[in-house]
Amino acid sequence: MEDSNSIFRITRLDRFNYPMLRSRLIDLYLTTFTKGKYAQYIETQTAGATIDYLIENGLGNIVINDDQPVAFALATSLFNDKEFPSGEIDNIKLENTVYIAEVVVHSDFRRMGLATALIKNLIERVGNDYTGVVIRVWEKNRPALKLYQKLGFNQIAEISQSKMSSPTEEFKMKKIYLYKKLTS
Repeated sequence: MEDSNSIFRITRLDRFNYPMLRSRLIDLYLTTFTKGKYAQYIETQTAGATIDYLIENGLGNIVINDDQPVAFALATSLFNDKEFPSGEIDNIKLENTVYIAEVVVHSDFRRMGLATALIKNLIERVGNDYTGVVIRVWEKNRPALKLYQKLGFNQIAEISQSKMSSPTEEFKMKKIYLYKKLTS
């Protein structure tokens, strides 16, 4: 994957290379989710614990540009998403569905196809191990929602989460779950 100025390399993110990248991935996660139009307050320890859990219980891919991580995506079994409203959806089996829990792209590298490449690569990696894939997005993040729909995901559920806009101010975030059936 290339643009006129940079060469992007997608590689697996796993338990072996993660320790060397951990602090840079936490910084990228925080930069992505705590700044800009869709900002929320997230403590460093929370970001680290989230990424640690997903690496330990799933798989991921990372995009490297000039030896720096600029994007990554992490997935796990939908069984590990305790907020998924499984009681409302009969036809999706938690243990047979992969959950793309995080798609993180640095703001300087958006609209270059990195999120699309990461998602497609994760789906390809899980191949025959799962029958479907779920992704969740904040309803206000219209660019991400449009991308997921373009990739063949369809809305299946909504939840409301309590998030922080500052260390002391809470707000409600409506999240949309989207599903895509995987063909074998």
